[in-house]
Amino acid sequence: PALVAQLRAALPSARILLNSDTLAALPAAADLHGADGVHLTAAALRQATHKPSPLCGASCHDATELALARALGLDFATLSPVQATTTHPQAVPLGWPRFAALAAAAGLPVYALGGMRRAQLDEAVAQGAIGLAGISGLD
Repeated sequence: PALVAQLRAALPSARILLNSDTLAALPAAADLHGADGVHLTAAALRQATHKPSPLCGASCHDATELALARALGLDFATLSPVQATTTHPQAVPLGWPRFAALAAAAGLPVYALGGMRRAQLDEAVAQGAIGLAGISGLD
């Protein structure tokens, strides 16, 4: 809750989403603690039976997870990893051709995640992404 307040002060026009793991760890999980919505981990997505907040996205890694996100009526998905990452070195990258095919069939807006840099925004959009997401590298 304090972090959400700090983010609101620093970035007043930003939309703030809590990660579903963080939300589950907070008391009264139904309360978003001032955030605008929730971002579901892939594990939480696979267990979800409904859209948990008015603004909700999910981490997806394949066509099955994208179909689940679409079926739940989620607002967007991140699709990863597009490229090799230092944060998930064991993950097999999708590459741009597979990303493009999955994004085209997703039925909801998709952000490219995994090994992304700001300089790759044009390529990501050309491959069907609506933008980039990242854990690092987007500064």
